[in-house]
Amino acid sequence: MSRPKNHHFNPQCYLKNFTLEGTSTGRLWVTDLDLNRQYPLKPETTGYRSGFHTIDDRRNPNIFETVIGSAESQSAPILQRVIETSELPTDEEASRILFSFFALLAMRTPAARERFKKFMLMQGLRQARKAGTPLDIDMPPELKELTDDELREVADQALNPKFLAELKVPNLIYLRNLRDQMRAMYSALCPRIWRIM
Repeated sequence: MSRPKNHHFNPQCYLKNFTLEGTSTGRLWVTDLDLNRQYPLKPETTGYRSGFHTIDDRRNPNIFETVIGSAESQSAPILQRVIETSELPTDEEASRILFSFFALLAMRTPAARERFKKFMLMQGLRQARKAGTPLDIDMPPELKELTDDELREVADQALNPKFLAELKVPNLIYLRNLRDQMRAMYSALCPRIWRIM
């Protein structure tokens, strides 16, 4: 059985709506902020990272990617209907699926993962200061005396690309957090009154 390698954090069913043709075979403009350039790509070739949702499980390391694919399959026709009609769904089940999709969309990006890494680093710094035993982070003793603001500044300085590449937060921990954050975001999205402009 072939396992998906390129895990989209921006789903193709969403990205296709940014193409001129509104199809998955059309091209959309991608901006590379690091290289300061733009270029056209198909939805299948952008908005992904290799193994982004893979977990350490020999039986099924792509279970989360499978679950996300199922959620996208459910939400794609509802999203398409919203785009075509400029109306939100009126039935409860379609609304639940759409708002779950929006919550997932917001929480599964590389930027959200980096914010979670920063949160985990802050937690490790706080634990090191209190108990002297950080979460897999070597901690100099002088960090135990820092205030929360000073710890935040240390975390900001530490979160350079080289350090982030070395800081490992297991995907399973991140994905559990993603699930919890989605629940919170879904709860915040649902009771609002929404209009399409």
